[in-house]
Amino acid sequence: MRSRRPIARGPHLGTILLGIVLLLGGLAALSDQLLSATLDWHRLAPYAVLGTGALLAVAGLGAAIARRRREPGQVS
Repeated sequence: MRSRRPIARGPHLGTILLGIVLLLGGLAALSDQLLSATLDWHRLAPYAVLGTGALLAVAGLGAAIARRRREPGQVS
């Protein structure tokens, strides 16, 4: 008899991270417009991409470790 995978509950981590990234980008653009502060997007963009990639890598590593530690019959 084959064991069934537990039903995933709650939102996916990727959806949450994408929402956070878009929220931060929107806040940066809004603050640029409202505060009359000039953001150098040519300098800011590479760091934002690197930071997002690092955040996704750490989250993926954490999910992989959590999945290994979870026992086969345990429901999350």
